[in-house]
Amino acid sequence: MVFVPLLSWTGKDEGSLGSMMGLKDADRVDNVLLEYIIALEWTRMEDSSLRSILPVFIDRDAEGLEKQFPMEELKRLPDKPSKMTNDTAEQLLRSFGVKEPQLMEMRSRSVKDTVGMILKLQGIKLSRMSSEQPFTECAERIMQVVLRDVDSWRRMRFRFNTPTGVELLDWLQENSLMRVAPLLNAAGLHTLDLVARLRRED
Repeated sequence: MVFVPLLSWTGKDEGSLGSMMGLKDADRVDNVLLEYIIALEWTRMEDSSLRSILPVFIDRDAEGLEKQFPMEELKRLPDKPSKMTNDTAEQLLRSFGVKEPQLMEMRSRSVKDTVGMILKLQGIKLSRMSSEQPFTECAERIMQVVLRDVDSWRRMRFRFNTPTGVELLDWLQENSLMRVAPLLNAAGLHTLDLVARLRRED
């Protein structure tokens, strides 16, 4: 899976990031911040199905016209944790099996730090997409990441379950047959030699 947060800051502290300014004066569960926390911690878990976080900077309007993303506003984000959001995240993460040391680190993380971790990841700026079809081009970039991660996950699972199957896996990749890897794994066919011996009736 790929998590694609849409980063926006519009008007008077509005948008997905701008609305977090309200946490300075009154704590609440901010659902956008909650999604960020869950995604960040989930990707740190061993054998997580969430493989990537790909932020998209909304620096074009609905008509596709370029507008500047207000990066300078980010320094105004609350430099303290949102206790209510972090507490809710902790409950969810515990149900995922996240261990205490990781939870302790998350609990003390400020709003600004969480957003900062998202911003450090390589993302997509709509302003750098084609001026004709920026949203279509953005969707194509996201799909490329999804396909890459699906392929990576299949290879990882196959290698983990079949330590002698790397040669077979490479052969499947070269012949665009990765979709049958789970079937071969389930049938116990872990080497090229075993696959070569298959008969039509098999």
